[in-house]
Amino acid sequence: MSTTSAAKHEADPDPDTEPVGRGGRFGRILRSPLGWTVAGLVGVGLVASVTATGPGPVPVLGAAAAVAVYALVMRRLAGRVTPEIARPGALREALLGGGIGLGFILGPCC
Repeated sequence: MSTTSAAKHEADPDPDTEPVGRGGRFGRILRSPLGWTVAGLVGVGLVASVTATGPGPVPVLGAAAAVAVYALVMRRLAGRVTPEIARPGALREALLGGGIGLGFILGPCC
């Protein structure tokens, strides 16, 4: 008695075929560490260059958009979670970082 089936199952896709838009050489390059690093650098750099010198709240919105681009690249291309930008404790961490930055700015002058 054989334990394997000769019939093709729908749940077992052909290993030679990959989903559209995710396969091929370009898809494999994008999912490699070098590929998602370059994609992240380009995405975040593009958002930063467009919003860095804008009026009023545009730079802050650009920073939020850059974080969103980073999260998207990490989740979709790198396939990993991003605990470094998690919401729990984010306010405390942001205030702590702002205070440390303010200390660096005001420290040398006094």
